[in-house]
Amino acid sequence: MNDYIQNICERFVDARALLKRCFKWSSTTDQCLRASFMLGKDDYVPEERIIEIRDYINKREGIFSSFRSHIQLALSVKMAMKADYEEYYIKIKGVMDEMKMGWLFSDSYRIVTSMIIVENVEPQNYRHYIDKTRVIYEQMKRDHSLLTADYDLIFAALLAVSDIDVDNILLEMDESFRILKQEFRSSRNQELSHILSLNLNSPGEKTQRFLEINDLLKRNDIKISKSYHLELLAVLSLLDMDDLSIVEQISQAEIYLNTYKEFNGWYMGKSERILYSIMLVIKANSHDSVLIDNVLLFVILRIQRSRDAAAAAAAAA
Repeated sequence: MNDYIQNICERFVDARALLKRCFKWSSTTDQCLRASFMLGKDDYVPEERIIEIRDYINKREGIFSSFRSHIQLALSVKMAMKADYEEYYIKIKGVMDEMKMGWLFSDSYRIVTSMIIVENVEPQNYRHYIDKTRVIYEQMKRDHSLLTADYDLIFAALLAVSDIDVDNILLEMDESFRILKQEFRSSRNQELSHILSLNLNSPGEKTQRFLEINDLLKRNDIKISKSYHLELLAVLSLLDMDDLSIVEQISQAEIYLNTYKEFNGWYMGKSERILYSIMLVIKANSHDSVLIDNVLLFVILRIQRSRDAAAAAAAAA
């Protein structure tokens, strides 16, 4: 087994256990997905620091604040990785305040959008990237009014801070969407075209690589859920690594996680284990941890939104 894959799996298991102790009422899925943010550095984040930051947020935000909703766990982990977490929090609040004018979006999405801007640009440039995010989102809405939702604001911010030419990236997104629509039946094609736009190859080349990775995983009996895994496969296609290595490492990670009781049997099925295995392979092989962390956060919120909608539908049935 690849030593680095084993190491990152072990750290993931430990990070998930730490978050379980700090956020006892959060779901296993939330703990696992947020644990990925603790794997970008070799530094160990102590439990006491996570608890300190959790309490810091609770003291400064009302009980109904979005800062204390499902985003709190991700925000706490992100803050824990900063040398001065108070400064990071204040910057996020400042960008959020600037974004309020004229925008009607869920606060959770504005928090994540603010995190992306704060982590990727200098304070004196915040206003420019807020405006650029607005331009990209509004163009996305014009191009695909029925498919573009409020969570796409997050990806508009990702595209804005990438500093890829706006006109070109929007044209390439539309072309990637058209190709995917012809060759790949999925309700996720809009989101997939957004992620693939971060690949600087031509629309045909980057969509082809995504399709080849998806097909290769299927041929190796790694079942891909169309509800939860596809966006992560798009992130995988951004990595500069051999496709066969991707498949091998995902398989190794899944087998290794299965040796822990909290990741097998009644606790967790293979489909969810594969989700985390893909996530770990992305973290292990990414050379741009900030970008990948931000894309993963977008994907995590999409997964959470899908699961919340499914749970609501089941409760109403």
